[in-house]
Amino acid sequence: MKGVWQWANEWDIECQHQPLPVNQSGVKVILAGWAKSGTWTMSASLGKLGLNSHHSQEFLAHVWSPLADDYWLRRSNRKTSVSTGFHWPLIKALGGEIPNDNLAVFEDLTTERLAERVSRCRVDAVALDGIAPMHLPLIKASPDVKVIMLDWRDYDVWLKSMANQENSMAIAVTFMHFFYNSLQFLPWGLLVKAIDPFINNDIEKLLKTGGPPFIQECPLGVMLWHPFVKYRQIYSHWGNPMSMDPPPNPEKPDFERLFKTVREAVPEENILSWNFKTKGWEDLCGFLDIKNCPFQGRLKTEPNGYTDLWRNGGRGWDFNCDEPFVLIPVYIVLHIINFKIFTAVLYGLIGLLRGLVPKTKAD
Repeated sequence: MKGVWQWANEWDIECQHQPLPVNQSGVKVILAGWAKSGTWTMSASLGKLGLNSHHSQEFLAHVWSPLADDYWLRRSNRKTSVSTGFHWPLIKALGGEIPNDNLAVFEDLTTERLAERVSRCRVDAVALDGIAPMHLPLIKASPDVKVIMLDWRDYDVWLKSMANQENSMAIAVTFMHFFYNSLQFLPWGLLVKAIDPFINNDIEKLLKTGGPPFIQECPLGVMLWHPFVKYRQIYSHWGNPMSMDPPPNPEKPDFERLFKTVREAVPEENILSWNFKTKGWEDLCGFLDIKNCPFQGRLKTEPNGYTDLWRNGGRGWDFNCDEPFVLIPVYIVLHIINFKIFTAVLYGLIGLLRGLVPKTKAD
């Protein structure tokens, strides 16, 4: 279920490029690694080199979520794959069961369907953090793909960084969820759709072309659109494993096995083992056969919309692509309007019911 306002608050627009020849996704670069291994910075760096470089958020929204919806439309009368707005860790903590929708979709997925869906969005590069089981299927669908191996952190250091990310993200997402709830009481998506043509059609262009990545570039229209879809099309898939091989919360053997598995699937000459402390733009451009590299030196760490809320001068508050903090005043106004409409309707119904009750005359 998408919710009562599904027809208003989601966009039935998908990538519209012509698909490439069968079993060719068009992906040139895969960033192999776990979350908190530099995927954010590397995705943005590839974007600066002119590639349509998806982080896992974009991949889930543009590629995986439509694949999941198509699967359930083929299998049953269900409209979509997983429900919207639910917090899987909270469900688990309360003793509920997490649905295995993504597992069913993953097991049914063919190389041909994956390649076609990816190619329609013209994805040049992609990071698969949070969706580690997708590494091998995407490698298989991407002949001659180059792989940047983000294996520079050892397991213990990575585990500490990951814990920090999860804690920061839990706080930020919970905080913003209160404001996003203002979008669901009424079909506010209709208003955003009406506004889009007057602000450069940013939403329609993004959904039809698959770019630019909305975690790298987020004009006003994209910021307005993102909170409507992120819970069902992104968060629900992060929290609903495609497979347990490798598991979403890996022990050290699983952590290391991912890199070993990728190495076994890709020719050594197409692999670059990356270390942000020792490699820079020249190494990246050389590996990608980009002549006259436009940048020099080390790659600059990109703002993290979660952990940088309390570090690096709080620059995460200025990063509105993942959580549009700048729109908080708008969400507060919507909450006020929603409340006034709710109370007006409630008191109107009470008044109507009172009018239907026969009045008794006093003795």
